[in-house]
Amino acid sequence: LFNISQGFSIGIRNGSNWIQSLPIYMENTTVSQSKNFYITTENEYTDIVILRADEVFKFILSLKVENNRKTFKLSSKFGIVNYTKTRLCILPFAMDHKESISRHDVEILDSNMTKSILKAAPTKLNSIGISLALFFDINAKSAQRSVDSAFIFFVVIKLCDDSDISIPIPLTLPFNRKCLSIQNGKESIALMVSLIEHDHIYYLTIFEDVSPAILISNQTDCPFLIAHTKASENCKVSSTTPEYEGKQLEWYHTIQRHSKSYYTPADCYMHFPDVESTLCNITLALCDSKFSGILQF
Repeated sequence: LFNISQGFSIGIRNGSNWIQSLPIYMENTTVSQSKNFYITTENEYTDIVILRADEVFKFILSLKVENNRKTFKLSSKFGIVNYTKTRLCILPFAMDHKESISRHDVEILDSNMTKSILKAAPTKLNSIGISLALFFDINAKSAQRSVDSAFIFFVVIKLCDDSDISIPIPLTLPFNRKCLSIQNGKESIALMVSLIEHDHIYYLTIFEDVSPAILISNQTDCPFLIAHTKASENCKVSSTTPEYEGKQLEWYHTIQRHSKSYYTPADCYMHFPDVESTLCNITLALCDSKFSGILQF
């Protein structure tokens, strides 16, 4: 390998030009006057972020010695496999960990951005997924950005035709099992996902959920939000648990008017694979026609 004494960078196309990453230096090399840079170490992994307009690219760079040669390997940070019998589409987006968004923000992004297609792979002989490095910056127009921004990454799943979007799935920490459903007109498709880490790459796998907890049939003219309700034995005050709850986003499962929808409360899979009996109470809330706000719980 040629001698790298001044460091190097990784570039991506931006029209006829290139956008470069921060300088990347090997250990024990001379670092220039750059204020920000990456250091890559043998047998270690370095996260590389490149910003392009309203897009965030996330790569991982590794350095290993193989056959007396230093070998660099550049990979996408995430990989996704669809093990269902249905072709799916995914909408990846990123945001700063200190920011927050609403469901309406995700719906606007869904209507404006191109989705990536996940082919069905129902057998182990056809289990090739896709690599995922590009994320749409959902708050790019309203916030200052730099490669030092602490981005967190999400993926939304939907059918490739005009179906509703699923709950955003965080790609921050590995998890064994999360249950979700996609509303497609009057019917619902139950899915479950898992996120594992191997060599600092995160792999999201999507399966058909063969045992969702609840099937709710809404035969009214009103759309509803659904929430798992908790109450202690010594207290009459109950609290609702969103399908996703975090400082970045609060997301409740929705059921359209005159439709059926699968719903599995988080407590039913939180301790997976340990099986525990869970007493499940649910609460319904009226919401407006655009699902942009709760009217009453």
